[in-house]
Amino acid sequence: MGSFVVSSSLGQTPSNLTFEAATLKEQPRDDYQLGTFFTYAGGRMMLRGCTLQFLISNAYKVQPFQVLSAPAWTNETRYNIEAVPPRIPILENYKPSDPKFIPPDEELTMLQNFLADRFHLKLHEETKDAPGYAIIRGDQPLRLNEPADKTARPVVIYGVRDGGNTAFYRQGFNASMADVARFFSTDLRAPVVDQTGIQGSYDFKFEFTPDLSDPTPSAYLFQAIQQIGLKLKPVKVPARNIVVDHADKPKVD
Repeated sequence: MGSFVVSSSLGQTPSNLTFEAATLKEQPRDDYQLGTFFTYAGGRMMLRGCTLQFLISNAYKVQPFQVLSAPAWTNETRYNIEAVPPRIPILENYKPSDPKFIPPDEELTMLQNFLADRFHLKLHEETKDAPGYAIIRGDQPLRLNEPADKTARPVVIYGVRDGGNTAFYRQGFNASMADVARFFSTDLRAPVVDQTGIQGSYDFKFEFTPDLSDPTPSAYLFQAIQQIGLKLKPVKVPARNIVVDHADKPKVD
């Protein structure tokens, strides 16, 4: 696949959805929360210790390494945000089982508009080939189970077996292969795509022992994922990047 670039403007999102009320404050020096993003019943949002780059990556559903050309301060200054959306049908009965889940797309649109208003943020999108990985079928039998809860929000989590400090695991709940690719992209700091051909969503679990000399995910993920019948292979991947054209430090509340 040849290299290509596709650009599009992302200044103000097409929708005019905005929060009903929102506050923006710099994080106090004695508040050590980093990048917490909570969404409660009805869509009320509370964010703590979030840089603008973190906010952009969440609002536009990309990984932090896919936010390009941002001024240095956008990854240094941290902000606290509290926001209440208007009462719209999709949020009327929104009751996340875990407040850490990213909110529905409509509320991410509100966050995009909030950033454009308060930070004078102007962006454009570029898609180009970049080094990445593909998830493919492996040599071992698939160990993917039907979801115990087919309504659960898709997630892939870390855990420690039996409270020990040597055996760790990754566990997926109601996760499609596209969801797995998205979570592994965060781990590997590179774009990851699904090339398994596997449809549907699954629960799964695999264990690994971390290498203390190299704690990065690349030290275990390539071997550990084979436990559930999958593999990762290096490929060129069409990567979606968000390019910051302009941002101002905001006036805080």
